[in-house]
Amino acid sequence: MVIGGFTKNEGSSKPFSALLVGVFEKGKLVYTGKVGTGFSQATQREMLKAFKPLIRKTTPFASEADVNKPTRFRPDPPNATVTWLKPQLVCEVEFTEMTSEGVMRHPSFEGLRTDKKAIDVVREIPIRTAGR
Repeated sequence: MVIGGFTKNEGSSKPFSALLVGVFEKGKLVYTGKVGTGFSQATQREMLKAFKPLIRKTTPFASEADVNKPTRFRPDPPNATVTWLKPQLVCEVEFTEMTSEGVMRHPSFEGLRTDKKAIDVVREIPIRTAGR
């Protein structure tokens, strides 16, 4: 996933609360969700150093990120502030599935990827293989 920003929840002691990530489709960064687990505070502090030169004023996503949107699981959102980033950093994210809206379910940060360019990160489509 490409990191397009991060949030900081009101009253949180963590360096940041969640990453806002996406994939490229037809040259545009498409939002695929928030990743709020899988990193230690030490990792978060290191990541903030990498984020600092990439800070920008506007969203890099083609559509709105659901940062403070109430859900049935969290009817009272955390009042998060967003810091947008130039979409240059890539991270590995494990998740259980993509919803019909194209958002990851149960995402967890696995680490930064220095071996991939952000523009090469696209939505992977499963295909049926022989014998399946």
